[in-house]
Amino acid sequence: MGIVNDSLPEGVFGDIRHQPGREARFQLGYAKQLNVAQELLDRHLASGFRDRPAIRFRGQTLTYGVLAERVNRLANALVHHGITPGARVLVHLPNMPEFVESWLACVRIGAIIVATMPALKQRELQQIITETEPRCLITTPELLPVFAECGHLPGLRVVVGGNGRSLLAYEECIAAGNSVYDPAPTAEDDVAIIAYTSGSTGRQKGTIHTHSDVLAIADTYARGILAPTTEDCLAGHSPMAFTYGLGGLLVFPLRFGASTVIDSGPFDPGRWLDTVSREKVTLLFATPTAARLYLEEPTCGNPTTWRTVRAVVSAREPLTKNA
Repeated sequence: MGIVNDSLPEGVFGDIRHQPGREARFQLGYAKQLNVAQELLDRHLASGFRDRPAIRFRGQTLTYGVLAERVNRLANALVHHGITPGARVLVHLPNMPEFVESWLACVRIGAIIVATMPALKQRELQQIITETEPRCLITTPELLPVFAECGHLPGLRVVVGGNGRSLLAYEECIAAGNSVYDPAPTAEDDVAIIAYTSGSTGRQKGTIHTHSDVLAIADTYARGILAPTTEDCLAGHSPMAFTYGLGGLLVFPLRFGASTVIDSGPFDPGRWLDTVSREKVTLLFATPTAARLYLEEPTCGNPTTWRTVRAVVSAREPLTKNA
């Protein structure tokens, strides 16, 4: 047990008989001390990737160097405001660079990410808040009102785009934080994220993923099937608050030193196909519904749209022959 697991309430993991086997994870040979943020960022900086693109968002590009500096600054600011290893941080953001920065900063300091879909209702968020007892909320002014009637809301609320008068402004945290932060000495079996299911079979369920679990999805499926390289550009519209989007748009690209294209706007198949062509996407993450909508777009039949794409990944529902 590492510094995170030791700080969690007793019995939080439930009966060990109900926990999944992790044989594949152990076969990967991870070190006992393991921090996901260090693996997704620091190792690339050490390899000279500081000036390579990491995140592309609406015409703007964050390099690995800029991303690392912002992550470290946010990590320092969160620690300054009392966020300690094992503390849960509720990240209620759409797909935007600040989601990636918040996610990496929290796991870097040993905190536990609880990411939630922006479309969730008050009662759904209340369940998550009650179960995880977050110490901090990171959201936007537009999404903050849904929490108005939620009980047990954390006192520390960081707002992306806020003015800082009554809440802590995200950019003020970035500006005030030190640009260097050594990753917490988390263990490979320390909890990194609590990911909630969609609730399609009943109540939402919080699923626990350790630091090595998160890396294992990249080092097994992504490495063996998709085989990303530093030259790849991954893209997709799926929310990173769900593990499908988290893997395809955050963990996979950063694990292999590639770049990721994200967007927080409503899904528009025509606009996304333009993005695929303009950004020279090589791996596109979609759903069967999105694939069907892509096929209805005139530009879908244009060979130039797909000239750089080597694979389209689908998940979440059955993929029909026509899609």
